[in-house]
This record gives sequence, C-alpha cells and structure tokens, in this order.
Amino acid sequence: MPHHISGWSVDLIRRTVCHSDGLSLEFDGVPEGSNFSILSIKRDENLPHLRFLALIRLGVKAYRQCYEESLHTPDVPRVKTALPTITMRPRRRIA
Repeated sequence: MPHHISGWSVDLIRRTVCHSDGLSLEFDGVPEGSNFSILSIKRDENLPHLRFLALIRLGVKAYRQCYEESLHTPDVPRVKTALPTITMRPRRRIA
C-alpha cells in the first residue's frame, strides 16, 4: 500500500520510495536495525547533483517516517523483520 508524502511515493512492501523528480530508492533491512542501507538508486540524469543528494536524504527520512507510522497502525502491511535463526551445536573434543 503506497503512502504519499509531499512528492514522495513510499511502498513499505517493496521497500522503495519514488520522487516526482525521477529519483527512486530501494532499501534493505529495517530502519531501526543496524543493517539498514540503500540497495539501489535510480535517477533522472538531468537532476542537479546537490538536488540529487538532498533528495536521497529526504527519501530516507520519508521511508523512516512511513515505517514508524506503520508500527502504530494495526492494519498496515509491514516489512518482514524476521532475523535468521542461529543454532549452536556442542563441539566435539579431539583427544
């Protein structure tokens, strides 16, 4: 379910944000985790460099805002936050 914030279209299921100026960001991880990062960036080649950098910052902010709002809304589909299971096995002693 896409959200719209001042020129941004945020999709938490696909983990993407798109701006009306042609910038698109795809994220990996969850904003509250230590491994949150931008996977890919697509932009219009005519976008000025300073505007491009400002839009990246604003896009991350818009994604974080929508993610935090979704945590407080029970009927909004959420990004899967399951962590991998780590299994510990006893070591064999070599004599």
